[in-house]
Amino acid sequence: MAKAPNRAPDQGSIEAAAEAAAAGEAASLAFRRQVFFWLGTAVFLALFLYVFSSILLPFVAGMVLAYFLDPVADRLQRLGLSRLMATVVILIAFIVVLVLAFV
Repeated sequence: MAKAPNRAPDQGSIEAAAEAAAAGEAASLAFRRQVFFWLGTAVFLALFLYVFSSILLPFVAGMVLAYFLDPVADRLQRLGLSRLMATVVILIAFIVVLVLAFV
């Protein structure tokens, strides 16, 4: 078998290899920074939820109620009530249901 002749690498291939290595290091650094950012965000969010868990429940419950009662308000608006009156009707109905549930 014939052996390939020893040739010196040309300058262009050395520069291309150096640029590729630098780009790979930059991409690796960017990836590490991104991982660090998201881990820090997750830790902060977990700490926030732990510290404020006792006062978050009413806000979450309010958001859930608003989410489920918004279609009812939309329907009452289509029937001719203003948004304010639709909200008042829903609030009164909700209070009546709660009172009847505890009586």
